[in-house]
Amino acid sequence: DKLEWLPNSREMAGTASSGLVVDKDLETGIKGLFAAGDEVGGLPWVCAPGAVTMGWHAGEMAAKEAMSLKSFRDTKSDKPDALSSLCEGMYHNEDGLHWREVEIAVQNIIDHYAGKVRAEKMLLRAIDRLNDIEKNATFRAENSHELGRCLEVKSVIENAGMVLRASVERKESRKMPFGFYRADYPESNDKDFFVFLAQTLKEGRVEFNKIGIKKIDV
Repeated sequence: DKLEWLPNSREMAGTASSGLVVDKDLETGIKGLFAAGDEVGGLPWVCAPGAVTMGWHAGEMAAKEAMSLKSFRDTKSDKPDALSSLCEGMYHNEDGLHWREVEIAVQNIIDHYAGKVRAEKMLLRAIDRLNDIEKNATFRAENSHELGRCLEVKSVIENAGMVLRASVERKESRKMPFGFYRADYPESNDKDFFVFLAQTLKEGRVEFNKIGIKKIDV
């Protein structure tokens, strides 16, 4: 499935820097999957009122979509089977790592290589280190709570990868409230980068595309 995501360097949903790309009915690129609130990109400072109103609308649209279905959608058994095998492999894996160890390693990579000031060589090094963790780190879960945290950390790794790739792609700096600084590209570049950068995952490969922003003088 294809899913677009607007990534940024940190938790900045308040400035509309990150989140899922949705249409007017809050449906994502995956048919039948809706999003609302801080999970949606491109909507600055919506806070609780935005989450409530968007959640209400998304819920209505999701209900209509569900009622319109005459049968269950066709699904492939390989994905649930792969998830089941992944979870089973984490239980009582004596050679695996505790989820907190992996999470701290990822946090350290982001803090060291993708901090306040960034540069391409450091970002590429961070991507290499993150890929190494993703490929080689195995998890250990003693109970269902730890299993949930293990799956959560795997999601953290994926999100960290999106952050790093977006930081490499955006060859400019942006002042506050974004606070995005590239030492090798210290100036803002409205011509090429006054846009949202959306990442699309297609058959295991990430593609970037630009979503335009209307500039309003106030």
